Amino acid sequence: MATYPITREQAKDWARELDDAEDHVFDGLVATATITIGEMAGSSLIVGEGAPVVQADGDIADNDVPENLRHAILLLVSHWFHNREAVSEKKLHEVPVGIESLVGLSKCGWVGA
Repeated sequence: MATYPITREQAKDWARELDDAEDHVFDGLVATATITIGEMAGSSLIVGEGAPVVQADGDIADNDVPENLRHAILLLVSHWFHNREAVSEKKLHEVPVGIESLVGLSKCGWVGA
């Protein structure tokens, strides 16, 4: 079983979700967001590929994942949880200095704007 740099509980807390009925949704979102952010950053963030292990207390053991990437995963999980459809009647706006800038901090050769 894969291990990710954030726990389901951390993701639920970030998304302000208290109900356990959606746990299976969060499991999938954490996995997919971890893969997505890892791809954007150019490295794997999943255990078994030289990535970190989340201990029972939520701390990262071994090869720590930078805080900016953990934050990007949380942002993406929360966004996907609250916006589950491909289209919306609401006009959504990208958050300036969002996920791309957080991931950019971990990419080799990134230069801030």
